[in-house]
Amino acid sequence: MDKKINKASWPRTSHGTIDWEAVFEGPTDGLVSFVEDARSTKAIVKVVRVIVEALFARQSDRPLRDEFLTTVDGIPRQGGPDGNNVAHNKELALALLRDIKDDRIARAVIHVEQQKTGRETDNPAQADDKPDTPKTDHKQVDLPPFNTALAMTIEKRLSVLRCNSVDAQLGTAPLPFVLSKAFSEHLMAIIAEHIAPALTAQAARIIERAYKLPDDERLDSIFTALNTKRHREALWEHWCAAWTTLTQQTKPPSKPEEQKKSVMGVFSKKPKRRPGQRELTLEEWEVACTVAQEDNASALVIWGKICQSSDDYQAPRGEDNTILMNLFARTPEAMDRQSTALYQIAGRGRDAPEAFEEYQKGKDVDTALLAGCYKDPNVFIASDFLSKIMRDYTDDVRHDKFPLTARYLASFMG
Repeated sequence: MDKKINKASWPRTSHGTIDWEAVFEGPTDGLVSFVEDARSTKAIVKVVRVIVEALFARQSDRPLRDEFLTTVDGIPRQGGPDGNNVAHNKELALALLRDIKDDRIARAVIHVEQQKTGRETDNPAQADDKPDTPKTDHKQVDLPPFNTALAMTIEKRLSVLRCNSVDAQLGTAPLPFVLSKAFSEHLMAIIAEHIAPALTAQAARIIERAYKLPDDERLDSIFTALNTKRHREALWEHWCAAWTTLTQQTKPPSKPEEQKKSVMGVFSKKPKRRPGQRELTLEEWEVACTVAQEDNASALVIWGKICQSSDDYQAPRGEDNTILMNLFARTPEAMDRQSTALYQIAGRGRDAPEAFEEYQKGKDVDTALLAGCYKDPNVFIASDFLSKIMRDYTDDVRHDKFPLTARYLASFMG
């Protein structure tokens, strides 16, 4: 790939947003031209991987990046028996890039509209309709369709991991939470009751469109919309903010500093702040601290409910919070492709460890690997595949890259 991606040089519109049409379709240095110049399937995959990693470079983008990289790596398998139909694979790659382009353009338009009307907020979870500290003694009934659809969206991802068939246990311990239908149903109830209300403002367009339909079609309409690339990416940051506020402990803001006089009686300069950043007044800080304490009290109860012990499964721990949050960014289709790829790799015999090392680069394959081991232990464990691929990793690396697999299957790693 001779051309370089220079994000700093990307053109902007008169509104200050990135001109995504020019970024993608520029005749000489547009991202689409990078793919059009590729002469082999291997080059196409390499180029698109670089583009995806550039477009989703933030740490918070990792789940979305994993999702797209899984799709990109699957392009050769859609290009005929040998995966080498270059023209067809190029069409698949360009379609993927243009899907991303269309989403970026739509989100830029929404951003400009929100800026004009002053509707944009820094933290969507702090809307007026944020739920009170949850009650733990009963379940809500007659929830709005959006609440149920959001819960179904997460449940669909968990159902792919267990593939509706994981009932066996390895040893005497119950199933890990991510593979348990009982946990999935437990989590659905909590998301519908406590997480979804914090996202209704951000999903207003989806909800408004659904409410133009008959009552019995609204749930399907919202569920379908939540599972499209465009809406999933548009809601991703709002989902993260809501999940973080409602399930994690957050620090209160720092107390504003009093402006002190120098020895010459002149007020000394205050520390520099980012453009648009205003220091809180003491009264605002006190209110913000009170809100943070209330949020933390609520989050403690909600996360405690998610992690409550069960005889049916091994409950999540504190360090699993991000794993559950990231489920929203994934799609059932990509998760299924990942599971299928790992199954195929595990059956490659002597070449399996090298193939696995190449495949997992840039991706989070922990949950797919764990699910594969439970669903087909003969292929993943009895064959020594798991012990071979983990052989060269230290314990620290195992727990960092494969936290759930290392926790639940440590005795099979050798």
